[in-house]
Amino acid sequence: MDNAFASLISNIFSDILLVEPTREEKRFASFLNRPPAERVYVARFDNAIEFLKAVRRANAGQGRKPESQNINRDALPLINISRSMDISYINDDQQIDRRQTASFCNPDTGMPLATLEYTQAILTYDVTLMATDKATMSLMCNSLGARLRLMTGTQFEASTNLVRVPVPLICSIQDAKDVGFTDVSAPVGEERIYATQAPVSVIADVITARELDAKRVVTETSLAMG
Repeated sequence: MDNAFASLISNIFSDILLVEPTREEKRFASFLNRPPAERVYVARFDNAIEFLKAVRRANAGQGRKPESQNINRDALPLINISRSMDISYINDDQQIDRRQTASFCNPDTGMPLATLEYTQAILTYDVTLMATDKATMSLMCNSLGARLRLMTGTQFEASTNLVRVPVPLICSIQDAKDVGFTDVSAPVGEERIYATQAPVSVIADVITARELDAKRVVTETSLAMG
């Protein structure tokens, strides 16, 4: 689920093209040119402060010293996605709990293995954007915010294993048009890294599997001619 949401966020930036970027846009252009997996990091840090400390420790030639005051500016901009422990279940007319058995059968015998029960929950993600300058931060916020607001469809699909069988999870972004960013920047020594954070709520399937003890029943019939 987390990786599917991160891929969705990263792919938003894959659709952006800068033509003849100016000097202020070059760092954002380098961010766009990275492989999608190197733009967004999932659940590595719970907040911007922890992320900034890790960036500081990663500075070339500084080893793992957390007291280093230098910043590895080449690592930015980046996006960090973390999911809170908050979870709530939906109870409205648009989301219906449902059961399904047909697709969870033994492929060799056709015998039902489990009955699946579906309900929907709301998960909250914090999408944290980080950059070394305001121009890049502004481009990142505007690109992500505008794309979320203009999405023609907010649904996406994740995959998980249930009873060792891959099953799809149908997800959707809730209230995508209400996206907003909060300044969570923090100073690091004598330098400064800019950070903004946007909470995004995602509606996701929650699947429960109940094992079935299925038995084959043979019914014999006969037709008597009168």
